[in-house]
Amino acid sequence: MAKAAAAAALTAALEYDAPAIQWLTIYGVMPLLSSIVMLLSMIYVIVVLNWRLAIVALTIVPPLFFFSRFYNRRMRPRYTAVKQQESSALRVIHEVL
Repeated sequence: MAKAAAAAALTAALEYDAPAIQWLTIYGVMPLLSSIVMLLSMIYVIVVLNWRLAIVALTIVPPLFFFSRFYNRRMRPRYTAVKQQESSALRVIHEVL
């Protein structure tokens, strides 16, 4: 009886976990792998074309990335507030017209 219950539990787990694993593979792992391959290909091409330019670019990009993350976190609430005010103003304009 214990084997039947274990088999049923395993079947149920596989039935519900298989779509999650499929979704993770299709929408998580594959885009990540393609992005990594594209990044490495771009680095290779720029190194082949001009290695000095590649050094400058690869030195500048990480600080730019972190600056943009910092700036994005500070600006997102402000952007959302402005969009809400714009929406309110447009709602009033539509009511008047």
